[in-house]
Amino acid sequence: MIIPVRAAEANVLFGEDNRNQFGLYLGGGNNKEIGGNRAPVFMAAHYAQPTELFRLPTRLLLETAGILGGGEDWFMAGAALETALISWRGFYTGVGIGVHMRDKVTSRLDSKFTFSQKVFVGYSITNSVSMEMFFRHISNGTLSERNEGYNFFGLGALVNF
Repeated sequence: MIIPVRAAEANVLFGEDNRNQFGLYLGGGNNKEIGGNRAPVFMAAHYAQPTELFRLPTRLLLETAGILGGGEDWFMAGAALETALISWRGFYTGVGIGVHMRDKVTSRLDSKFTFSQKVFVGYSITNSVSMEMFFRHISNGTLSERNEGYNFFGLGALVNF
């Protein structure tokens, strides 16, 4: 007996038939650098492609980010894997983890190698456009003595194509 193969469901992070994604994120931090007079601002851009992790809709992404203000500015670039856990009527929620290299050490982290963890809630406005709210933590996973880390909350705009 021949059993037809069912088409895989669309990846909720990308919409129907989209295989690429570009995202821009902007957020604020709750950590001030030593001597800083304001909390840092987080800005990031990513390019992603859909994949699966344990049959869950996932995106594999390359990203670059800049953290400005708070006394010390720094930049990072790396890769992350982000997985949608729940989706309902265009809304979705998920988690992610990434590895990055920073351009310098700071008063909060004395390592250029960092990890990032992310929790997000999104909404697919159309098949091609989504918005996300996120919480992100960046630290070095106690690979070095100084590991105070950074926390950011913000919004993201994503275009799928």
